[in-house]
Amino acid sequence: MPTTLLLFIALASASPVPEGSLLPRTVVNTIRWRGDATRNQLTSCASAGPEGSRNGDRLDLIPQPMRYCGTSWYLNDGAIGTAWPGAPFTGRCIDSTLYPGNGVKPHMWQCYNGVWQQQWRYHADGTIRLDGHNLCLDVTDGDPTKPVQMWECFPGNTNQQWDL
Repeated sequence: MPTTLLLFIALASASPVPEGSLLPRTVVNTIRWRGDATRNQLTSCASAGPEGSRNGDRLDLIPQPMRYCGTSWYLNDGAIGTAWPGAPFTGRCIDSTLYPGNGVKPHMWQCYNGVWQQQWRYHADGTIRLDGHNLCLDVTDGDPTKPVQMWECFPGNTNQQWDL
C-alpha cells in the first residue's frame, strides 16, 4: 500500500483531540497559527538540508511548505515530532530545553520517551502547553517572521492559538 494512502487513512480516521489531553499517537498534516490571515504553519527546517534535522533546529512559521522544512507532525503520547514525506517520524521532537520560561525558544531534539521537556497538551482554546507548566507555544511578538517561543499562557492570547 503506498505511503500516501496510509497517511491519508491515518488522517481520515483521526478524531479531535480531547480537552487537556496528552496528544495521541497520530500524524497531523499541519499545525497552523490562528493569529493571521495567511494561517502560517509551524515548521522545523532541517539545518543539515537533505541530510535531515539536527538537535537544536528551531521552530518557525511559514506560509507554505518549503524544501527541507517539515510541516507535518507526528503526535505520540504527548510528544510532538516532525514527520517528513516517506518517513512518518524523524526522531526529533519539540523540546522545551532544560530551563523553560518566558521568551525561551523551544527547539527540536532527539525524542526521549516520557521526558517532561517533550510533553505537550493541546487545549480546546487552541493552546499547546508544556505539561505541568503554565507555558504555551507562542508566536514571538505576534510576528510570524520571528522564531516560536514559550510564554506564560494567557486566555485569549492570539499569539498562542493553534489548530491541529
